[in-house]
Amino acid sequence: MHAWVDRFAGSLREKGIAIDEKVLRRSFDRAAGQDLLHIITAFATDTRMVLRQRSVEKKNNEIPAAAELLKSIGMVYRHREGGVSEHDENTFFFSSLPPKVKRLSRLLRDHWKIENSQHYMLDVTFSEDASRTRVGNSLEISAAFRRMALNVLQRDTTVKHSIRGKRLRAGRDGSVLDNIYASFRGV
Repeated sequence: MHAWVDRFAGSLREKGIAIDEKVLRRSFDRAAGQDLLHIITAFATDTRMVLRQRSVEKKNNEIPAAAELLKSIGMVYRHREGGVSEHDENTFFFSSLPPKVKRLSRLLRDHWKIENSQHYMLDVTFSEDASRTRVGNSLEISAAFRRMALNVLQRDTTVKHSIRGKRLRAGRDGSVLDNIYASFRGV
């Protein structure tokens, strides 16, 4: 999976890469003694492609798991007032770029693309949180294939449908599937 993603590495210079953790909700199995699976994903916000994924033991391992790739750290404090509520938030970020405020604020906003373009799609279109796959490392392998399929479907321009529509049409019509694969190979 990494080889075909690595072709895009050069085009990612000075672009945002969101690193986020997702918990596969139905991966817990008390009888088998299996905890919830937590997956850290590196996601290119401009191309909406999953670059890498890695499972971690439990929540709060997001930053240490990603630290190998990162060179600097920063923090943004936000205070929001609206109506009757107030909200304070600290956002930590890592970067190897010089700290230019406009660029960093855009990159911080782009981080939400992993939630909207990837996590949401995996949950809604691929029913990832409902997956009951649990044997051995099959859950991690299934998660990798779902992300690879999402990458392929998001890059496809041959079928004018939603991701769900493309997925369903490709499942019913082999020629549609062939066209989707052919368009991705040409990237």
